[in-house]
Amino acid sequence: TGTGKSKKLAEQEAAREALALMGI
Repeated sequence: TGTGKSKKLAEQEAAREALALMGI
């Protein structure tokens, strides 16, 4: 059961994508 880890990873990836879109 590594759903929590996967969820955290997905959230981090989404945040990274958002930062990239902002041009940071």
